[in-house]
Amino acid sequence: MFSRICSRLDAKRAIEIWDTSALVPLFVEEATSRAMEDLFAIDEVVAVSVLTLVEATSAIGRRHRQSSDMTESRALLESLSSAWIEVELNADVRRVAIDLLFRHPLKAADALQLATAIVASTSSPASLPFVTLDQTLAEAARAEGFVVQP
Repeated sequence: MFSRICSRLDAKRAIEIWDTSALVPLFVEEATSRAMEDLFAIDEVVAVSVLTLVEATSAIGRRHRQSSDMTESRALLESLSSAWIEVELNADVRRVAIDLLFRHPLKAADALQLATAIVASTSSPASLPFVTLDQTLAEAARAEGFVVQP
């Protein structure tokens, strides 16, 4: 998995917003890993929330802590995180996240993820694909105007 993903980093061009739930299967073998690898293969630049690295590290740690060595997963996360674009949290993201929490049944971190995407899209959600495996977040993203993948 590591070499296939890393070989695609240099070919990226357009931008997609990826939620942590969609990125984790790239680092840890899951039922959705192949589908996410295929989606990642499309020539896009991955943009993420500043929270994503911490969330992904947490997910890798939880999955590997009791079962196996996490060296490859951590190396892949490090490689991908050096290539993705991080959208910083700021007052605009915080304001949008708070508004989202009143409109959708989101957890705080998911509201911040979606708010980051809205701000990154310069309030034109249809202009950027939003990639997530979280159904509640996907529904909220669609309601906000994003084209959600997969």
